[in-house]
Amino acid sequence: MDTFATIYLNGSEIGSTENMFIHHTFDVTREVIDGKNIIAVKFNPVPEMVKIQEENH
Repeated sequence: MDTFATIYLNGSEIGSTENMFIHHTFDVTREVIDGKNIIAVKFNPVPEMVKIQEENH
């Protein structure tokens, strides 16, 4: 995972990350289905996320 990412399982957001050096675990029991499951990861551009964080501090 890159620094800033949002993780989806079967179209539902199951978690997000803000640090690529930390181990992440997400509970998927409500979203996982029998058969085929689809995982998607949306990576957010680091410079944009840093700018937003700087503006909020």
